[in-house]
Amino acid sequence: RDRRNRDGARVSWMTDPAITSGQVAVRFVAGNSACVHEALDLEAAQYSDIVFVESQDCRKWHSPTKVHAWYQYALAKFPNAQWYGKMEDDGMVRSTALLSDLGILKSATYYGIMRWQGTCQQLDPGAPAAACGGTVSCYSHGAFHSASANC
Repeated sequence: RDRRNRDGARVSWMTDPAITSGQVAVRFVAGNSACVHEALDLEAAQYSDIVFVESQDCRKWHSPTKVHAWYQYALAKFPNAQWYGKMEDDGMVRSTALLSDLGILKSATYYGIMRWQGTCQQLDPGAPAAACGGTVSCYSHGAFHSASANC
């Protein structure tokens, strides 16, 4: 859990007018595990921008489960959102520009980059042979419902 990434986001790209106006909601996502709560409970209380989803999060290879849990949470928490997104906490996004791009796309759309960055076994030899992530993506409300219906 890199607090520096979250703090950097809070004073830089999270000051974008699309976020400060409430058009875009930003949440840092963590698994609902004891190891995570020890590290993040005080920060979550201070900033109210960290959510805990039903997923383990103490090892890098827990990421795919956490991403799935995030989208389930986001759909329940923000049922009227037109788009749901995910990015790593060390990335940056220009929210106003992103909203402009998304505004011209049709429903049931995927927008983003999905690239896997090696296996988790390189980082943790005990991890299952699964990809570790490296995605920046947005799904329209329609696309998300279509995809989740087939899972």
